[in-house]
Amino acid sequence: MSKKPKHEVALGELRYHQHQYEAALEHLRSVVDIAQRLNLPASLKEASRYLVQVYAALGKYKEAYQNHTLYKTLADSLVNQKNTRKIAQLETQYVYQQKQDSLKVVQAKKEGALQAEIQTQKANQRTVLIGAGFLGLLLIVLTLFYRSKQRSNRLLTSANAQLISLDGFKQQMIGMIVHDLKNPLNAIIGLSEDQQNPQFIPINRSGKRMQHLVLNILDVQRMEDQKMPLKTETISVDHFIQTAVSQVGFVMQEKNQQINHTTLPDPALLQGDVEVLTRVLVNLLINAIQHTTQNQAIRVTTALKDAYCKILVIDEGVGIAPEFLDKLFDKYQQANPKQLGWSQSTGLGLTFCKLAVEAHRGEIGVESTLGKGSTFWFTLPLAKTSASTPEKVEVSQKLQEPSEVTFHFTAAELKVLQPLAIEISQYQIYQTGDIIPLLDTLNQTNSEAIKRWQLAMKDAIFTYNKTTLEALLELVSTRSSTT
Repeated sequence: MSKKPKHEVALGELRYHQHQYEAALEHLRSVVDIAQRLNLPASLKEASRYLVQVYAALGKYKEAYQNHTLYKTLADSLVNQKNTRKIAQLETQYVYQQKQDSLKVVQAKKEGALQAEIQTQKANQRTVLIGAGFLGLLLIVLTLFYRSKQRSNRLLTSANAQLISLDGFKQQMIGMIVHDLKNPLNAIIGLSEDQQNPQFIPINRSGKRMQHLVLNILDVQRMEDQKMPLKTETISVDHFIQTAVSQVGFVMQEKNQQINHTTLPDPALLQGDVEVLTRVLVNLLINAIQHTTQNQAIRVTTALKDAYCKILVIDEGVGIAPEFLDKLFDKYQQANPKQLGWSQSTGLGLTFCKLAVEAHRGEIGVESTLGKGSTFWFTLPLAKTSASTPEKVEVSQKLQEPSEVTFHFTAAELKVLQPLAIEISQYQIYQTGDIIPLLDTLNQTNSEAIKRWQLAMKDAIFTYNKTTLEALLELVSTRSSTT
């Protein structure tokens, strides 16, 4: 009977390999019946293993899964029986050996603990020594790094001090050179002014253009050094624009251009330094004229918003590429003039405009499209008394006149100034080489009023303001103590 299940299993396996699945199924089921009746787990396991394959081949996956579960259970059971016998034998041997070696184990443990303690002590000693060595090395490295850092800082400090000194020397030299250029420029402008010979016209225009550049350089330097105090006063917006337009007339004539100014419907007043603000607008107008082709008009418009007046200079010139807009107001920056056909300049005109407008608590900016033109704009605070009477407006329109500045002289101060004023009045304004040395004789005085008069005289000469110069000379010659 024990051989028949094995025989039937072999037949079932053979029929499976011959793809006779129904015949194989019949043989294997008979093996299952016999093995269950006779309690033959090994035969039942083998029959279940092949039934899994036969049912899977027939597509009966549920029966295949059931027989697979049965096969795994029987296989584990048989393995457990063998393992149980082996474990029992090993356990007996272990108990015997444990009794024999218990003393040796205890002794070995004691010796191991002792050795471990000794090794731990040695390891601790090595760790302390290594740590001390590493700490010493770290202190040496930190000391060397600190000394190197100190040496580097000293070198950097020395180099920085040298750079600051060189920069100061450079700025001082530039200021001296540019300042010395004023005298011959004023002479050139004065000698070529109002001449009948047309050959003097380009000389006069070139002199004025160079004077404009010189003033930009000096004023940017003075504003950066905060040595340019603002003379705050009130001025009409429309008259302020008209004054700036009149100052760029010689540049417009060269290119046959016009500047169209849209006046405000209601008169408005600005609060600020008239001379500085006029030069801001002059710079923007010259910039627009230079970058616009001949016969094209330039527009100046104004708008009032809140407590500010916005002034816009609009041209239809070559425009500015977007990548240059952010740097346009930086020092010595230009928007790639060679590629755009622009004339070269110092790049300080727009820098001066930015410093001057921000000094008046205003803002400045530009909007441009390449090939279509540019719009430069700036805002200025309106005067608090915007509803001033016409008389006040008329007074504010007299730019740079000394009637807006108060001088108080004592009799002793007038005694010093009157002979000097008589001597200066013998020269023309462009004869700065003769006038400035006379004014420099007042450098040793301690009188604040005389120093202010001397500074006002120099400003009038360097800006070629004949009206102011004559008024200042008349001020001291008439023995007035206040004006």
